[in-house]
Amino acid sequence: MIKDTNINESHFRNLVVLAYSDKYISPEEIRFLKDKAAAYNITDKVFYESIEEVKKLRMNETAEMPDARKQLTDFIYMSVMDGILRTNEYELCVWLGLKLGFIKEDIEKIIQETSKDWLVQNDVRW
Repeated sequence: MIKDTNINESHFRNLVVLAYSDKYISPEEIRFLKDKAAAYNITDKVFYESIEEVKKLRMNETAEMPDARKQLTDFIYMSVMDGILRTNEYELCVWLGLKLGFIKEDIEKIIQETSKDWLVQNDVRW
């Protein structure tokens, strides 16, 4: 099993787990993960190990970042990337938000704001 060596790797692996929560990682999700890997200085080795071993990975309950809202926002972006916020993705976002110290009402608000922002950025119309 892969061991996280820093907070950024932990956050990145949590994103990989979320991407695979619907048992498929789409090309859009891979691009998002590549962008996040670059932003968090994730090595190619860690990137490819995480993708290859995604079925073995679990959410890291101790993952913390200085900016908890940014971590939650990354999760929400990953969840809505295919235009649908599935129940299991929503539940993982709520779980992470609670672990990061947010109350449920604030998590709901952040999910709504972030989802709307993603839809606008990607010119998606409902």
